[in-house]
Amino acid sequence: MLSLFPSVLLSLLLFFSVLPLRAQTTSASTPGFPSNEQLRRFKTMSDPRLAPEGKRILFRVTDSTADGGKSHLWLTGVSGEEPRQLTYSPEADKRGEHDGEWMPDGQSILFLAKRDAHTSLYRLPMTAGEAKAFSLKITPVVDEARLPDALPLKTEESGAPPVPAKPGEVDIDVSGYQVSPDGNTIAILAQDPETPGEKAQKEAKAPLPRPRRSEAGKPVPPWPRA
Repeated sequence: MLSLFPSVLLSLLLFFSVLPLRAQTTSASTPGFPSNEQLRRFKTMSDPRLAPEGKRILFRVTDSTADGGKSHLWLTGVSGEEPRQLTYSPEADKRGEHDGEWMPDGQSILFLAKRDAHTSLYRLPMTAGEAKAFSLKITPVVDEARLPDALPLKTEESGAPPVPAKPGEVDIDVSGYQVSPDGNTIAILAQDPETPGEKAQKEAKAPLPRPRRSEAGKPVPPWPRA
């Protein structure tokens, strides 16, 4: 396995050399630091992942900030095969695909992307087919908008649709994951989602009052002076 690493490094260097990084080359007669405009046109390559069989490399290429700064997943081989782009993100996805990993059998890859309202975990087969998101939903245990000291929720009297008493299942935003060695289970890292009641409570909160000012123009504290 150790003998593969020189080939892997050479393959990545060959790919890096063909990327259209116009700001990567500077004239030898004008040495110096790149300008802000040149930096805006750099692409970056990161997160190389060697396939389980040791013949393919999955890696991430991030577009220059001038081109939107999205990242996509690419595939190449340790023997210098022509690299090819695996993932393409819709216009609504401002970040692109990231956190790519191989499944232990090498037949598919996993990655994270926000192609709708939530960041989801996707699986892309290496043979054929489109990437499909895992359906990850949970039922919140506590809805803070139902606590005794919570603000009253919008009702039919206010002209807004009523908030259901039971929020039911809610989509989660995946921020990380880890695949088991046998590939049968995946550990998911995600924050607690916002329930419908909590969302309504947040919208019902009044904006903070603007601070009062004295004649001298200094802010007046909201509490009484001692």
